[in-house]
Amino acid sequence: MLGGVMLVVINLLPIAGVVAFAKGASRLAASLIVIPLGVALVIGGYSHFLSPGSDNVLRMPPHGLTLEMQISAALLAVLEALGSWLGVKMLSRRHV
Repeated sequence: MLGGVMLVVINLLPIAGVVAFAKGASRLAASLIVIPLGVALVIGGYSHFLSPGSDNVLRMPPHGLTLEMQISAALLAVLEALGSWLGVKMLSRRHV
């Protein structure tokens, strides 16, 4: 139960970041975007591309959903990388 609640909260952090950005709190917004997406990128990147486990999309045995898993893992990595990059750009931005 607690794990499910934490999962929901972590997934809502980037949305809270967008809301904070709309209200003018750009440093808070950047933190709320870059932290969860960066962590997910590192964990997912290891799990789906580097680990020797069954979640590695480069070593999956062919079956009915192999291609779909490979596409979704690649798209997720791209979206998490773009979100992390956006958050870092927001953090590095100077206010006048």
